[in-house]
Amino acid sequence: MKKLLLLLAVLMISLASLAQDTLAVDSTKVKKVKKPKKAVANGFGLSMGLIYGMLRAETEAKFIPNSNKIVKSEPVNKTGVSAAIFYEYSWSKWTLRPAVEANLALAHIKYDVERFNDEEGYIFPLTIDLPVSLMYHPERKNWPSFMIGARPIFNSDQFSSIHPKTANFAFNGDVGISYVIPAGKNKMRVELVYSYGFIDVLKKEENDTYSIGVNNIYRDILGLKLYFN
Repeated sequence: MKKLLLLLAVLMISLASLAQDTLAVDSTKVKKVKKPKKAVANGFGLSMGLIYGMLRAETEAKFIPNSNKIVKSEPVNKTGVSAAIFYEYSWSKWTLRPAVEANLALAHIKYDVERFNDEEGYIFPLTIDLPVSLMYHPERKNWPSFMIGARPIFNSDQFSSIHPKTANFAFNGDVGISYVIPAGKNKMRVELVYSYGFIDVLKKEENDTYSIGVNNIYRDILGLKLYFN
C-alpha cells in the first residue's frame, strides 16, 4: 500500500511539473494585445512655402456713369509666400494641427479704362489665417497622408486697395496630400494643399465706378509647403 501511495505521489508531482512547463511554453506564444494609443502632443513646429493666389470673379465691361468711357475688369492670379507656426496633436492614425499662418499673394483685379492708365485692385494681399487641419495617416508603406481642414481668413484694410472694397473676413475649406521626408531626429513633411473660398469677399459700393463691372470675387489658394517639427 505504501509503495502504491509513493508511486501515485511521484506520478502527481511529475504531472504537475509537466503541466507547469507546458503553460510556460504556451505563455511565450501568446501575443500581447495592443492597447489603444492615447493622444500624444507632438509639439510646436514651423512651416514655410509658396502659394498661388487665385481669384474667381464674375466681371463684365460697363460704361462709367455720366461718361462715355468703358471700364473693363479681369482677375489676375499671382504667386506668393506663406509662413506659419503650428501645433500637432496625434493619436493612432490621426493628427490634429491648428496653426497661425501669414500669407502674402498679390492677386488682383485689373481695371482697363479707356484713355486712362490701367489700375490694380489687390484682393486680400496680406492675410492672417487660422487653419485647423485633420490628417489621416494610412498604415501602408510609402503611402502619403491625407488632409482636410477649415480656414478662417482675416484681412486688414491697411493692406487692401481702395477699389474694390473687400470684406475683412473670409472662410475657406482645405484639402491636401502630404508626405514625410526623413530628416534625422526631426520630422519634415512636404504638403500640397488647395484652399477653396466659400465667401464672396467683394463689398459693393455705388460710388466705386471702377468696380461697377465686378459682380463677385472668391479667393482660392494653391500651396506647396514644408512643415518642420
